[in-house]
Amino acid sequence: PWCSVFLVVGAIVCHGLVVLGNFYTAAAMNSLGQSSGDWARVGLGVARSLSNELDQTMANVSQRLVDVLAEIQPIQESIDDVLSQVGDATDEALASQNGSVMLQLQVDRNRSIADVLFPMVEAQISELLQKGMEQVNRMVQQFLAKLRPALEQVGEWMLKFGDKIQAGVGTFSASLDKVQKLLDQIMSQSTGARANEEIMLEQTFNLFDVSNTGYITLQDLRNVARLYSVSALEGSKPVDLLNKYDADEDEQLDRSEFALFVNDESIPKSMSVLLRTYARRLSETGGKIAAARMRDELSEALVTYLGLVCAKNMTKVGWLADALGNASLPTAFTTDVMIQMCLAEDDPNKLTTASVGQTVVAEMYHLHPTHTLECVDLMADTQFWVQEGFDTEDQPLCLKRVTDWVTKAKAREHGDVLVAVDAAGEVSWQDLRDREILKAMPAVAEKLAVESLALHLQEALHERGRRRAALYRSNTSKELLFALLGGLPASDGGSVAAARAINSGVRAKPETLLFAQWLAANATTNADIFQGHCFEYSSESSTATENFGTQIQAMVKKTQGFISMMKKYSTPAGIEALEEKVLNLTDKAIYDVLRVVKNKVVAWVNSSLQGVEASIHDAARSIVEMGIPIAGRLENATQDVPEDLLADKLANLGDGALDMAAEQLEVQARWDEEALLLQSSGQFDDSEWMADPGASVDVLNGLEDLLTTLRSLSNLFPTAISTLKFARQEVSKASSNMDSVFSTFEAKGPVLFDDLASLYRSLWTFYFCFFAPLTGLVLFYSFWAGGFFGGPQPFSDDTEVQRPVTWGDTLVVCWKSCGVCLSKRHDTQSCFWSIVLVMQVLVLLVFILSIALSILAGVQAFVVSGCAEAHPLHDGMVCGEIMTTLRNFLESFQITGKGEHFGTVCQNSGLLTCDLIEKKMKLSALYTTISSFLATVFSLQMIIESAVLHEMARFRRKANAEQKS
Repeated sequence: PWCSVFLVVGAIVCHGLVVLGNFYTAAAMNSLGQSSGDWARVGLGVARSLSNELDQTMANVSQRLVDVLAEIQPIQESIDDVLSQVGDATDEALASQNGSVMLQLQVDRNRSIADVLFPMVEAQISELLQKGMEQVNRMVQQFLAKLRPALEQVGEWMLKFGDKIQAGVGTFSASLDKVQKLLDQIMSQSTGARANEEIMLEQTFNLFDVSNTGYITLQDLRNVARLYSVSALEGSKPVDLLNKYDADEDEQLDRSEFALFVNDESIPKSMSVLLRTYARRLSETGGKIAAARMRDELSEALVTYLGLVCAKNMTKVGWLADALGNASLPTAFTTDVMIQMCLAEDDPNKLTTASVGQTVVAEMYHLHPTHTLECVDLMADTQFWVQEGFDTEDQPLCLKRVTDWVTKAKAREHGDVLVAVDAAGEVSWQDLRDREILKAMPAVAEKLAVESLALHLQEALHERGRRRAALYRSNTSKELLFALLGGLPASDGGSVAAARAINSGVRAKPETLLFAQWLAANATTNADIFQGHCFEYSSESSTATENFGTQIQAMVKKTQGFISMMKKYSTPAGIEALEEKVLNLTDKAIYDVLRVVKNKVVAWVNSSLQGVEASIHDAARSIVEMGIPIAGRLENATQDVPEDLLADKLANLGDGALDMAAEQLEVQARWDEEALLLQSSGQFDDSEWMADPGASVDVLNGLEDLLTTLRSLSNLFPTAISTLKFARQEVSKASSNMDSVFSTFEAKGPVLFDDLASLYRSLWTFYFCFFAPLTGLVLFYSFWAGGFFGGPQPFSDDTEVQRPVTWGDTLVVCWKSCGVCLSKRHDTQSCFWSIVLVMQVLVLLVFILSIALSILAGVQAFVVSGCAEAHPLHDGMVCGEIMTTLRNFLESFQITGKGEHFGTVCQNSGLLTCDLIEKKMKLSALYTTISSFLATVFSLQMIIESAVLHEMARFRRKANAEQKS
């Protein structure tokens, strides 16, 4: 039966090729499993490098900038001190000179008195000036030594965050998103979802129950749509769904109704969307807490964590409130947390509509009322706000808000007592008055905070005035102030933002950091658990709208914003220019100071000489007046007096006149000193006696240039630190999300694909094992019908059956009785065509299977065509370049371990996803589509051939029967 042999062999070969094609599909699934694991390791490597390298480097730069910012004020104060001391020393040197001394100095007609007096004054102040300026110079050098590493790091970031490297990073993030979505799509379509629906119902009910009432209301559904950005629940959809699943018509959903609600086809995978969003936020917050080292960052991250906990787990709110209120943490830190809760009260990004601050503070007051009130008292201190780096303008509002939370907590407990008292009929006026006092307390607290703030500002202003008057009390120091600093003391005009940045940039205490480690571990662990639940439920590692490219680009944009602020000073030329501007100022500053001092000496000499000349003129006039009446007698009296004796007498007379003039000068000097003291106390203004403060002095402006630079940096750094802080938050978000998602992906992705491939192989092995024997039976039947293996023989008419004796005989009789149709009646039309109909059904199944395989082949072709657009997923050179660029961006980035060569790492691992599956998918599509259709054709022909063989067997049986008869 050569025709039958051909058909049977053809059918078996086609079935075998179908199985082979599907084995290629299974191999592609194994490759996808390997690729998912390798790409997960890439994502984890990037996440860990972002956390351990970039985030840590940003933290170091931020701390250096804070330290540098703290160095500016001491430099400015040191400059004020030097000018004050030099001015005082100059005035003391000038005050020690008198009129007779000046006359004695005027011995050289070629030199002025100022030229002779200035070196004497310079000798007295030079040592003081030199030491003071050297001290300032050392402080400036220390300032630059701290600043330079930060600027150099920013210079490196200018290259790493430049267009060339960021283009490669953008391509990498796009490839990472593409391969993740590709694998998610395959897993979602290939595996059954909702494997852990009961767990998901338990985990997400509280998320839908935004109002925390134990039921889900219409407002809860609207809040879910807003808080979690669920577009499927917008508009009138919540009303329709609530009416549809509210079986008891109480306008709310209980847990049984909720189980039906979430499976509605109009809100597919709503539970995984909510829980994955919550897990992502939790992972981000855990990353922020783990990365935080400063108390302001830690308190802010803790408030975010409290908001997430309030949205899902009120039991944990109690644990955290107990930790904050039992004094195990510093009181200042707990107060910081309360302030941060006040500032975050209106945060639109929190996942709850409840007041987080009121919830937490009420629980704190319930557990630890005394310590909670201590924190409120500390919050009322304006100086505490300044020390912690908060904006004092927020104090009145926050004190009012926190006092309101505490009074409501107190009123709630007090109200419970009143209910009990009311029942007993013993309500007292004192109780009612206490409740009225509680209601008025928030407004009173706000008013007291406003008064405290005003008093603090006034005291700060007075303190600055007192310091200025004390520093620049002498005339020369005032002239130095106007001539060298433009009338504004170096330490005045400090940036409020700089002070806040310095005060807030304080490292948290060890016990606080230990508490933060526990919180971070708890948040990260729970986020991973929730991600695992979502993966098992939806067979996806993320939602369709989530992508890492957006997160990485947000991180890059924030960092580039910080770099653009610091660019002026961060290039090698900028660093050099900054150092040239502020270094080597000693000579310039000394020159400027001496120029002003010399100008002061000249002014002082000119003013003092006017008094001396007047005194000499008066004395000479007195001598002349005395000489006129006695001139004649003097002439007669001196005729016999020796000349030397006469000279001595006249000299004595002149000295007496000069002494009279000197006494007048001393009186004037004492008056000047008294006027100086009065002026320093604010009771006298000697500006008329002083040299003109605006008089032009030829100086090099060394100090003024230094102060201008320092003030510019003091204004720039707080904004830069704040921008870098936001950039760190984006880094932390990207790192924590990638770590959470790819940890789950690494653990579950390869296993899922391998299990799927194994199941796929088992299915198609069963397929072949089912159809191959059936096809083989057709071949046996054809040989048997042709006379082989004994051929068809006449049926025996012996129907006598021996009575069964044993259990074996009984089974044989049953088997023969049941199979009599096949053994005795298979030649009849009804039996044969019944079998033919069954075979036709099997052929139909094969045909349907061929259609399904054709559709699968189309999907495979679509996947392969999509891969063609992702060059990094099939081109080893492009992939290697991207990995090398990524390594240049993150120096600690690793995939498999140390010593790997990033140029060839893609070829040596499963990163070339499309390259791994493309050939297998093509072969699978080719084998399955063509071979399944051919198998259907061969099977149909075998049925027709079976009818021919049946007729052959029937007539052969008749011929054998006639021959025997």
